[in-house]
Amino acid sequence: SEQTPPEEGSQEETDLPKPQPGRDPLIGLLTQEQVDRCNAAFDEADQLGDGRVPFKRLHNLVYSAGGERVSKAEIQDRLTELGLSEEESADGCISHTNFLRLMGHRARTKRSERL
Repeated sequence: SEQTPPEEGSQEETDLPKPQPGRDPLIGLLTQEQVDRCNAAFDEADQLGDGRVPFKRLHNLVYSAGGERVSKAEIQDRLTELGLSEEESADGCISHTNFLRLMGHRARTKRSERL
């Protein structure tokens, strides 16, 4: 029997999110649940509500969002790989988008280490 394509809005939502146009491919590596957790953690850490969190709070933020202990050195490595650093940021803060990119990059790195 031939496979019929799924009807609109049936099965597809449970699959991994397809990267939306204009959306960073690294962020597309995160599941919706991970994005929700990252957003919640970021909003909590973003005390000024301006969409930025100081790099010095990033370690706790990654822990809150990912639920696992991460060394500061590992975070530093991931930031360097993404070309992000506290020194290069204008204000010593990481933006919401770059935080999501960092978490996507970590997910990809962890996935490739597992293989």
